[in-house]
Amino acid sequence: LWVAAVTRGGVFLDSGKIGLPSDDSEPAEEEAHLRARLHTIIGLTPADYKPASRLAARAYVYNMRHYNWSNEFGPFLPTSTEGSGIGRVNWVHMRHIHHSITMHMLELADDAAFEVVIYPLSFPYTQIIIPEGIDLDQEEDWAGVNGVWTVSFCFVDHSLLLQTGGFRESLLTGPAFQEMFRSMKLTLQVTSVKEDPNHPGRPRIYFLGAIAEPSNGSSTVNGYVCMTDDNQIRWHFVSGEQGQAIWSSEGVQVGGIRSSYGVLGSWTTIFHDEDDPVGELVEPR
Repeated sequence: LWVAAVTRGGVFLDSGKIGLPSDDSEPAEEEAHLRARLHTIIGLTPADYKPASRLAARAYVYNMRHYNWSNEFGPFLPTSTEGSGIGRVNWVHMRHIHHSITMHMLELADDAAFEVVIYPLSFPYTQIIIPEGIDLDQEEDWAGVNGVWTVSFCFVDHSLLLQTGGFRESLLTGPAFQEMFRSMKLTLQVTSVKEDPNHPGRPRIYFLGAIAEPSNGSSTVNGYVCMTDDNQIRWHFVSGEQGQAIWSSEGVQVGGIRSSYGVLGSWTTIFHDEDDPVGELVEPR
């Protein structure tokens, strides 16, 4: 109730409305990421439902300039050394992914009046869910990988993003633009773990899986779950048809360990070419 009272209407999440100073770039950047993280956890605000806000979210998500080797093509802050691993989550990127996905999960009128919306990608669903008697420090599958997941993802006509003149927001508006939303069932099973000396009790978890619906098991998945340097839970997996990997996905568990909110992230191909498609995904429990 306290969280709902403080953040209702989204005013607390809007730095412009509460008059925060922005003279110093470093504190301003840190403030932006903290506010974006809270926004991702809280969920939809009235300002998010404005057309300009929706466009800004899509423009960020579908801009390939936000995906490169330094952030391993996911919602992470760039690292200085290629292949050195992921240090920190880019919560500004995560907020835009959350916003874009949310627009497909909720149906509200453009003039709908609300202050708080409770739905699977909002704060009540971020709570840690651990069965009684389980010590996660002693569990190989501490992240709760085993089981059935629902994976939902968005994509647009890739040819729109490759038009002459480069990427621009205007490509994501008008009658020709359409963003698709699809869901599928995924069954995952842990295959092995590897100790992480930087995170005792949280080993890297390797897993395999199959997409049960709608591919009837012909599409397979493999990947791992590990901790980032800023103690967030990262998911990495690749998928494809008949053993041929095509798609690469990067995500972050939002909220507590095993929360039903699940994983938010982005997808592209394993090839990471300049003209690759890209999109957002959510993997709730």
